[in-house]
Amino acid sequence: MSTVTALSNLAKDSIGPDPGLGTLPFVAVVIGLVMIAAVKLFGQVGEAFANAVQLLRIAIAALGTATLLVGAVVVMAVVMIRA
Repeated sequence: MSTVTALSNLAKDSIGPDPGLGTLPFVAVVIGLVMIAAVKLFGQVGEAFANAVQLLRIAIAALGTATLLVGAVVVMAVVMIRA
């Protein structure tokens, strides 16, 4: 009878989850999802920073072009006045 009881206890132990784990799998899943979200967030922040740098570069180029055009207009005005 003790062999049957031992086998029965062994079968019961192997069917259910390990009570020592507790919420460890859930915590591992949550930590994994948070890590994935952090990687995505840092990627989006980096992309936004790259777009901001590109817009700043375009603005600087436009300002330089406007400065050259104003300079050309001033030179043409001086030439017209002296002529």
